[in-house]
Parts: sequence; C-alpha cells; structure tokens
Amino acid sequence: MDGQPVPIRAVRLGRFSASAQTQGDGSVRVRSTLALGPYPRSIVDALEQWAQRTPDAVLIADRDNDGWRKLSFADVVERIQPLAQALARHYRGRGIDDEDLEQVATLGLCKAVRGYRHQPGKTFAAYAMPPVGTRVRSSRSAMSRA
Repeated sequence: MDGQPVPIRAVRLGRFSASAQTQGDGSVRVRSTLALGPYPRSIVDALEQWAQRTPDAVLIADRDNDGWRKLSFADVVERIQPLAQALARHYRGRGIDDEDLEQVATLGLCKAVRGYRHQPGKTFAAYAMPPVGTRVRSSRSAMSRA
C-alpha cells in the first residue's frame, strides 16, 4: 500500500439485540431478543420474491471469453424455474416430496449455470440433468439419515 489510510464507511447491517445465558455445563446460549419477522417458506419462494422486488439485480455472474455472463433474479425465475419444475417431475416418487424436489432442482440448476459452456448439439437441460440427479440422490440419502 502507499501508506494512505483506507477510507472506512459505516455499513448498516440491521438491528441486533441478543441475550446470553450460561448453561449448567458451562456452555453459553445466545438468543436474539427480536422476534423473527416474515420469511419465505422455501428457496423457490425467496427467488420469486427477489424477482418481484429487484428483477434486474444480478443473481449469478460468471466470466467467459466475451466478458461477463449474467443472470438476474427475473432471468432465473423465467428461464430456470420451468426447467426445475420439469426436472422435479422427472424425479417424482423417489422419496422426496414435490416441493423439496423443486428446491433441490432449482439449486442444482443455479449451480450448473456457472459451469455450462455452450456446445453445438448439447442443450443446457442435457448438461444440467446429471448434476441435478446427483443432488436429488444425495438429498434423498440425507433425508433418509435424518
């Protein structure tokens, strides 16, 4: 560095208030004193809420040879959600309920977007199917252990 002080600006992260209680075994339980506000029921609901609030905000970005590939919240809901629903239908009846399947497929597809490079004759859906299937299988085994 050049010896100049780095400017620091205050960043508001939200309201915080907590209480701490020491347990008999010496551990400390820390709890928020604020009530939990409304929250989305699932990752799919959260994506849809963000797509409504900030449709153009970037959710996924990745460099390629031509610069940046970007998908906004609205892009993800518009392009990926229908594919996630189709993949969830494909894996139906394998020990995971439909809503959980859609969430697993959505997360798998969001992750697959970053690794996908267009190749003639290979669609994104064909590329994404194996990793989403792997996620479904690992989710099913995780749920059976729980």
